[in-house]
Amino acid sequence: MSRPTSLSSTASIATAESFISQLDLQAIQQLALATRKAQVEREHLSTGLTEPAPSDWACNVITPPKIGGYNVVHFLEFSDGVSWVIRMPFNQWEDVHARSMQLDILALDYIISRTSLPIPRIHGYSCDTNNSLGHPYMLMDKVHGTRLIDVWNEPSWWIGERSKQRLFDSLAAMMVELSSLEFDKIGRLVRTGPSSGGAYYVGPFPPEWDSTTQKPTEATGPFSSAHTFLSHSISSMRRQEDSRELALLQLFLGALSDPRFDSAPFTFGHPDFDSQNIFVDDTGRVVGLIDWDGVSVLPRQLGALTYPAWITVDWDPTIYDGYRELPHYDTEEDLHAYREMYTQSIRAASDGRLHEITRNSHIAANLQLAIDNAFSRVGVLFRLGEFIFCNQTGTYRALRAIERSGWFTYPSDQVAEVIILDEDEVLVPEASPYQNEDSDERFSRSDDDDASNLEMQQDVAEQTNAGERDTE
Repeated sequence: MSRPTSLSSTASIATAESFISQLDLQAIQQLALATRKAQVEREHLSTGLTEPAPSDWACNVITPPKIGGYNVVHFLEFSDGVSWVIRMPFNQWEDVHARSMQLDILALDYIISRTSLPIPRIHGYSCDTNNSLGHPYMLMDKVHGTRLIDVWNEPSWWIGERSKQRLFDSLAAMMVELSSLEFDKIGRLVRTGPSSGGAYYVGPFPPEWDSTTQKPTEATGPFSSAHTFLSHSISSMRRQEDSRELALLQLFLGALSDPRFDSAPFTFGHPDFDSQNIFVDDTGRVVGLIDWDGVSVLPRQLGALTYPAWITVDWDPTIYDGYRELPHYDTEEDLHAYREMYTQSIRAASDGRLHEITRNSHIAANLQLAIDNAFSRVGVLFRLGEFIFCNQTGTYRALRAIERSGWFTYPSDQVAEVIILDEDEVLVPEASPYQNEDSDERFSRSDDDDASNLEMQQDVAEQTNAGERDTE
């Protein structure tokens, strides 16, 4: 289950539909045929064959296309039975997007050439608008199988030889293989010199497009430790628009970081390691991993050895509240059991070497989520607070104390001093200033009062900066 950002789904769909209405399907068809024929002829030359590609091939562009969060996808069916897809971004396209796409293709080529991961092969691409379509595009193999998101919560599908254990075993084996590609820095894979022969190394994260300022952000990194990487993210967010929630996350980062996994080696990580991007066959084994946009080199707990996102959804209450409305949803007990299963799958796939990295990777992953995703920040913050304080009241009291503290309030050009609060200033009040005006609920002083704890979380959410920058 993919986490939303502040991007409006309605606005995104409207933008995509406008983009689709302007596409030239005949140009897509001709581009796909030309790319396929050129590819076949190159393969013939490399094997000593001299005959040209068949001249009577046809290509059918399947409509309507699929609409993703950032791309429109058309399926392409060739007359000889081969299936491709063409992916085209539908949002505003800037130089920073072109650079990120170039780095994605470089990283995918690196991974595909060195592992057996079932990543769709790229047959052709353009990172700019200087092509016959007038849009950036990527031509890739079509992945066959069933999307995991469509069957995960369907008990009737998991019968016979299909099992979630088999799914976890096959996925864990792939992630262990991906983790064998090791690097000494956190950032994006780049290459020196000519693209065909230069050395690979990890460079900075390139600038992103800030849709608020309509300007690119600054490049960051590369980083030499997980703590430095996450600390930089928090500091950057706090410089943009500080909040007590980010200040508390900074404290949580110091408390929750695992020093065993702070330094190199670092690994690639799937940028959206979730069930909508995984395809399985009729036995439940993974046969496809898609949507690698933004693939980076990360700490192992955030990279190849992290948990799949859909089995940690209970640590994101904002998302999990909606998830529980689904039929056959996973309970917190179910999700904990799945994490145990996946940890054991990593253990078996790595001969007992790597499962300790995975075991508590959801802590690091949710710290990163709370830092980067304003939509989920408050809910994850309270969940991490429950882990630390055994209740939500501890988090609430910490937030109230921080907003009045010398540490948080004193300007950098003044000498800091200690501010002491009375006990009643940090207690959870029965009538809270953070309460929803339309609600009659009041916070309780009881640590185990779930209703008031939920209200507390919702009220703090209203205090969160709704207008934080949204980068594409």
